[in-house]
Amino acid sequence: MLDLPRLRMLMAIHDEGSIAAAARTLNYTPAAVSQQMSKLERETGLCLFLRHSRGVTLTPPGEELAGAGREVILRLAQAEDNARQLAGLEKAKLRIATFQSASAGLLPKILAPLCQRFPRMSLEFVEVPRAEAFQLLRQHDADVALIHEHPESPGDEDSSGLSLEFLFADALRLVTAPRHPAAHWPEPIDLTQLDGQHLIVGRVEDDDRRVLDALFGDLDVVPIHVAEVGEYFVAAAMASSGIAMTLMPIMAIPASYPLVAKRLSQPLERRVFLATRRDEEHAAVAAFRRTTLEVIRRM
Repeated sequence: MLDLPRLRMLMAIHDEGSIAAAARTLNYTPAAVSQQMSKLERETGLCLFLRHSRGVTLTPPGEELAGAGREVILRLAQAEDNARQLAGLEKAKLRIATFQSASAGLLPKILAPLCQRFPRMSLEFVEVPRAEAFQLLRQHDADVALIHEHPESPGDEDSSGLSLEFLFADALRLVTAPRHPAAHWPEPIDLTQLDGQHLIVGRVEDDDRRVLDALFGDLDVVPIHVAEVGEYFVAAAMASSGIAMTLMPIMAIPASYPLVAKRLSQPLERRVFLATRRDEEHAAVAAFRRTTLEVIRRM
């Protein structure tokens, strides 16, 4: 195996143009550098230099070996940097701001492989509205945030200094029990079909509820609200009983209840983003982002 210090000397001679200049750069004597280069030539069986009155010039094999040595040393430096990052990740603390359905439907898929790779990483997460997630990021009380917004009602929160990376579109579905009459309606379902129908809805302050209320108003549709709930899994549980239908994003539909999800004519969706502080990505954030994108590609 070739000696790395000798390869560094060869690269220095290539860059500096002479053995004497390379020796000054590396803090060696010219005689020591010359001796090591003679050993390198014997090791490789190659003539690496053309010596002349102004110094030395690398031969084509010398140029090629210097270039290969540069690649090897660069890869070693990258490996050392990766090792330092991995060592840091073992002790890192990652604080995540998220929203309700991402906590149930997306975050576990991200954290499972992340914790498997870095079992000693400390994790914390909190469910907060989008504006509060932005505030936590700016105050350095969160490192990453999963947020969502509706195209029909984009948020007006200040996102300056933050980077928002689009992850995927989470379409809304009409969800009901298999024995409910709506389970047999042909797809796609038009929202006008919900006029006068029993519906489980979210709280009036929720983004999804506000978007749907505005759309129902535009369509002159008046469903009968049989329940207002703050958790999607509660809406799903109630819908599975057959008492009413509900509307929820695909990510929020739990697999633990017998439910039928029907496509809508109206292209209703919410867009999910990964938010981080701009130009400030430490190793734990980079690992979370990389794992998130891997999970999204498999969805």
